Amino acid sequence: MDLDDELRQRMQALHRILAGQAAIAEAELAAFGIHPVTVITGYMESDYDVKLRSRIAAAADEYHARMCVGGKDHVTYLFCDQADAAGFMAEVTGWPALPSWWQITATAQPVYDR
Repeated sequence: MDLDDELRQRMQALHRILAGQAAIAEAELAAFGIHPVTVITGYMESDYDVKLRSRIAAAADEYHARMCVGGKDHVTYLFCDQADAAGFMAEVTGWPALPSWWQITATAQPVYDR
């Protein structure tokens, strides 16, 4: 086995471990009645992006999001009611103005390359 194969195998093993930890975190949140929704926006490159992210934040407030956390390219909203999380996702994913590269998932962490 060459170095590239060994590195590939180690990276795959690490990916499986981290994916398992994410699944455990999702289950723990659900057990406590917390329903996350993550919006991957990419970097805010235009005024339109900033306005759209503000519009998403307003929609999250309308659906009673209790908290939001995020990074430079995503934001995660936490809901205490599964119906609110589902309603928020249904509304926001239905917006025709949503850029195609923005992704919305019912996960606590960003899920890229869906």
